[in-house]
Amino acid sequence: MTRMQVRLFSIPAGLGALLLAGGCAVRADRQDPSPEALLSWTVEVSLTVVAPDAPPFFHVGSEDRLRVVYDPRSIDPKTGTVRIIGVQHFLEGHWSEPAGQPGSDQSVLNVRERSIDYQRAVTHGTPILIALTPARWSAVYSHVDGHQIVGGPYVLEAAGPVTCNAASWRSKGDC
Repeated sequence: MTRMQVRLFSIPAGLGALLLAGGCAVRADRQDPSPEALLSWTVEVSLTVVAPDAPPFFHVGSEDRLRVVYDPRSIDPKTGTVRIIGVQHFLEGHWSEPAGQPGSDQSVLNVRERSIDYQRAVTHGTPILIALTPARWSAVYSHVDGHQIVGGPYVLEAAGPVTCNAASWRSKGDC
C-alpha cells in the first residue's frame, strides 16, 4: 500500500455502520466498496447566471446536476484530495457519457472540504470550458470569446458518495 492509498475494508450490510473514506461518510446500505469499485458523488448547482445563448433547458433559479467519479483507494489521507476520474452531466433525464468530460491529473476533489478543482475544455456543439472551483462555483464559459454561459454555486450531495461499478461506469456510464 503506497502513501497515497487508503485501504478500504468490508463491513456486513446488516450493521448499518458507516465506512469512513477520507473524512466523508459512505452509507453502508449502498454497497461496500471493493477493489473494482469507484465512488460517485452528485453535485447540485444552483444556476444564478444564464446567458441568452445558453441551451433552452437552463434557467436562472433552476438546479443543474453533475456526478464526480473517483477511486476511493487514491484519497490522500493527509489532505483528503483525490484525482477525479470523470465528471458526468445529468441532462434531460440521463447521465452523459463518461468519456465526454474526463478528469485530468490536475482535476481533484477534496472529500474533507467537499470542494472540486476541475477545468476541462470540450466541444458540445460549440467549444466551451467547464470549470468547478474550490470556491464552490461551477461555470461553463465560451471558449470562443470567454463569456460565461451558465454558472452558480455548487454543493456536494449531503448523502455522500455512492458505490459505482468501475466496469459498467467505464463502458456505459452507469453507477
